[in-house]
Amino acid sequence: MVRAAAIAFTLCLLSSSALAVGASVPLRLHERSFPAVGEEVEAEIGQPVMILERYYAGQSLRLLEPIKSGSALGNKIVLAPGLYALAVENDKGRYYEAVGGVTLNALGMNMPWPKGGILVPSDAPDTPRAYWENDLGMRASGSLSQPKITDAGIAEVSADGFRVTLSYTGVSKGTVSLSYREFIRDMARPAFSQELTYDLGEGDEIGFRGARLKVLKATNTSIHYQVVKPLAAPGPQ
Repeated sequence: MVRAAAIAFTLCLLSSSALAVGASVPLRLHERSFPAVGEEVEAEIGQPVMILERYYAGQSLRLLEPIKSGSALGNKIVLAPGLYALAVENDKGRYYEAVGGVTLNALGMNMPWPKGGILVPSDAPDTPRAYWENDLGMRASGSLSQPKITDAGIAEVSADGFRVTLSYTGVSKGTVSLSYREFIRDMARPAFSQELTYDLGEGDEIGFRGARLKVLKATNTSIHYQVVKPLAAPGPQ
């Protein structure tokens, strides 16, 4: 019932939508490793000494305050504060999609909507509009009254779900133990886990898969170390 009302609402506003199907703008996949090279760090047993993770980033806007759009028939698009990533660009404008989705207020009811955000028309860049579309590709937009929007530049939009950790697991008779783990969406990949041991009598610099760290002090509770080289991304598996 509510969905049917939403589709009818879209049809009513279709002529006001300024964005047609255009060239999608894909987010870029990035990698980061921390702690930073040269940094001296302390980690307790069970804590990561190095982390490598991937994330998506793209050209974004940031909405500073929540705002509701103006629209017909009393329906509104509710935009929450946060990042809006550039998703589509054509000669009619730029569409920045809400990272967490938007809310559609129809017939006095609020419902989450995954595809919606901010439309910046090419012919009126100073008057951005709220925008959403449904699964049938029908589009609608509504006016915004003095939205507080800033240019966020290239911003991190979402995690990729892939993460690599190298964790400290203890020391015994001058031998340091580490644990290597790969995760996808917070789930460990058993086939890509490994227990590692290093004899500090052979040197205080240890490494694995491109990573290098200098052990400054290792005890039964923690390890004090300096990052020499970051973890490298695993190759194709």
